Formats: sequence, C-alpha cells, structure tokens
Amino acid sequence: MSKAANSIYSMKLRHLTYSSAFLILTVFFITSPAVALNLTAMGDNDYGKLGDGTTTMRDTPVMIATDVIKADAGFHHSLFIKNDNTLWGMGNNLRGQLGDGTTTDRLTPVLIATNVAQAAAGDGISMFVKNDDTLWRMGCNYTTEVNDSTKSPAQLATDVIQVAVGYSYALFIKTDNTLWKMDLIDPLQIGHADNVQIAIDVAQVAISHYPDVHYSVFIKNDGTLWFLGRLMYIVKDPHDADKDRYYFFNADSPLQIATDVFQVAAGYRHLLFIKNDGTLWAMGNNCNGELGDGTHDPHTTPIKVATNVTRVAAGCNNSFFIKTDNTLWAMGVIANGDMVETEYKKPVQIGNDFYGIDAGLSHTLFLQSPTASYFVPDNTEDNDNGGGGCFIATAAY
Repeated sequence: MSKAANSIYSMKLRHLTYSSAFLILTVFFITSPAVALNLTAMGDNDYGKLGDGTTTMRDTPVMIATDVIKADAGFHHSLFIKNDNTLWGMGNNLRGQLGDGTTTDRLTPVLIATNVAQAAAGDGISMFVKNDDTLWRMGCNYTTEVNDSTKSPAQLATDVIQVAVGYSYALFIKTDNTLWKMDLIDPLQIGHADNVQIAIDVAQVAISHYPDVHYSVFIKNDGTLWFLGRLMYIVKDPHDADKDRYYFFNADSPLQIATDVFQVAAGYRHLLFIKNDGTLWAMGNNCNGELGDGTHDPHTTPIKVATNVTRVAAGCNNSFFIKTDNTLWAMGVIANGDMVETEYKKPVQIGNDFYGIDAGLSHTLFLQSPTASYFVPDNTEDNDNGGGGCFIATAAY
C-alpha cells in the first residue's frame, strides 16, 4: 500500500487513515489541486489543544495553520501534518505526548518530527508512522511512569503503514496487511516482540480511545468491515424515565458487520462508516441524536444516514461528514453560537468548502479552503437546545 505522502494534489482518496481516536478516531480527506488547506479548530481548549495561543473555549472557528494535509484530535492534545511532511502538536503534554522532550503544555503548535506519513493522538500518548514505514511513539498511558524515554519520539517497529491508538492498546497494520495489537498498559510490552496478530488482509483500522470503552473496527482489502470488543449503548428504562439502562454489543473475536466499506470512524459509543456507493451508515448509542435518524433510539445493526458522502468523523456525542460537493454536515450535540448547545437528531449542513475533519473528546479539527464558510443551521422541531452528552464543548465547524 503506497503512502506517497506528497500526493496532496491528488483527488484520489488516500487509503491510509488515522485515529484518534478521537479519537481514535479515523479520518479520510481529499485534497484539492486548486487550494492550500487551512487547519481550523473549535470547542473546548483545555491545555491549549486548539493551538491558538490561549486556553479559551471557542464556539467559532480559529485559524491554526496553513498548508496542512492531515489532522488528528486526541483526548487533550492535537496533531497535524503539513504538506512538507512535518508533524506538529499542541495541547496537553503531561505524559510527554508532544514529543518535545518536556512535559510542558503547548498553547501553540510545536514541531515534533519530519518525514511523517500518518499520526494518531490518544490519551496521554501519540504514535506516528514515517515515510520509511517505521512506527514511533511519544508519551505514555496513565498507568506508566513518565521518564526521559517517553518525552521524545522512540522507534517501536518497522514495516508499518498505519497505527490507531486506544486507551489500553494500539493497533497497527504492517506492510503485508497483517493487523497487530500492542499493549499500552504494561510498559515492558510496548513495542516488544510479543505483540499479538489480530487479522490478515487489513486495509484500515480505527479504535475508540475512551478509557471506559474498548472496541475497534477494521476494514479488510475486500471491503468487509469487522468489529472487535465491546460497544456500550444506553436506552431509557421503560418503567422509570429518570433511569437509564446500559446494554452492550460484544464480540470477543472479529465479527463481520458490513460489506463494500471504504472508510470507518469510531466514536465514544457509536461508529460510522461509508460504503463504496457513497452511502453513510451508523450504529451504536444515540442518546444525543448522533446517529442522525431523528430519534434517540440505539441501533445494534447499521442504519443508512446519508448519500454522496466522502469523509466522516465520530466524536463523543456527535458525528460529522463531508459530501462530494465539499459541504459539511453534523448530527448530535454541537455548539450553536454564544456557547449554546443544540442537539440535532437529523443531519444539518453547517459549512461549505471543507476537505477534512476529525472529532476529538471535546474539540474538532478541520481542513478547509481559505474561502470556506460556516453557518448556524436553523433549529427545527426535531432538534433541542441544550442536548445532553459527554461534554458541552464538543463543537462543529
């Protein structure tokens, strides 16, 4: 699989993805031959993770950087790659996850590495793949002691083409398309030879990186989508409206859930994927309308949400996607101006001329043209002000 990192001017969809996911969170984007893309950010700004030089929450977009080709929103920090293949980061650095040799939070982007093809921001840890297929790590899980070796990039493996970072483990795809699991809890196991092979013929992987959620999804070369782990969803108790009931969608071994898939995104308790025909599908928790079907009902099987979709991102209590005409759409809880939240239970358009997106724990990153526009959608009877959710500042632009 090629990582031709300088293919910024190709209109092809890159097959390499990255998670956050938030993150973890897996994102595709298409670049345009006619524009240089800007990185903008909105939402919660704890530790300076938006990169605008402050810790002020933003419910309108702020400009962060130019000439950006990829971005990844983690738990409390952010990473992005410029078109010269340099990797940059900002936000929380308590565990050394920004790789600058310190544990100092950074309110503006700092240079981390060069010749980088893909990066993944987790919770206290970051990983990236270089153009020579080497896998690198900085930072550490909160069960691991911070030391000099965790505060700067350290090589973990070779022959790697993609990595996704969760809370307790990471998954990476090797050049032979095998999928491997790496333990992040035991520091003695990080990067060691007893990593476990999970699957073969894998093209893309994503992980939900929230501490209380443990699931991953991956797409094989034949377009089949597979689920592994535990996805929790919530429904109201039919006998007591003030109580919630918790249910789990479990798979102890890889379980096929769809076919003809080319992109997948793993959110907090929901997942989204795009099929080869451009249709967007969703499943999982729906307490905040994040599945976009006009209800709060969870779905343990995929439901069709939209058509003509090219990119998708799944956040904590919301979802975002970009259509073939580069319009930006959202569903779930988003900021609606003046720090007011609105819950959109059906997809609403919120912008034009967008090319990439990633949703983290409580902030969102975007790749847009210099002429991109954002607008607050009209409220409808299907939407509610002050919708619930994990964090109030998960905003969309």
